[in-house]
This record gives sequence, C-alpha cells and structure tokens, in this order.
Amino acid sequence: MRFDARPLKFKQYCIVVVVLCGLVLDELDIQLLAFVTAIILKEWAIEKSAVRPCFAASLVGMAFGSFSPNGKEFQRASAR
Repeated sequence: MRFDARPLKFKQYCIVVVVLCGLVLDELDIQLLAFVTAIILKEWAIEKSAVRPCFAASLVGMAFGSFSPNGKEFQRASAR
C-alpha cells in the first residue's frame, strides 16, 4: 500500500503547520530588514551606499551557514 493513498491525520497536519510557521519565522528577519531599511535611511539621514556592506555581509553569512556544517556556530560566534 502506498503511503500517499492514505489520508493525512490531524497530527500530521499539525506537524506541517508547525514546520511552515518555522520556515516563515526563520526568514522573517530578512523580510523585515528590507522594509525597515527605508525608514532607517530616512531617519538617520544616511545614503543607501552606506548600508550596502551590511546587506552583503548578511548574504555572505547566510551562504556560508547554508553550505558549511559548522556555519551556524560561526554566525553565532561572530555576532557576539
């Protein structure tokens, strides 16, 4: 009997919802950064070119964290 022939149970639906919420919340900081940057630029009266290194560093950190087995430890250690 194939596993996809049976309907999902309530517990399985709950697991799917929890995992999806985790995925959304995991990337929420990057999404909010895009919205908040415009406000910060205006309020602090700085140019866009001043925050480009910050965005580049965050993308490099995410790339390193996704491809290396010890990436999460590296990101946490550099944030201290």
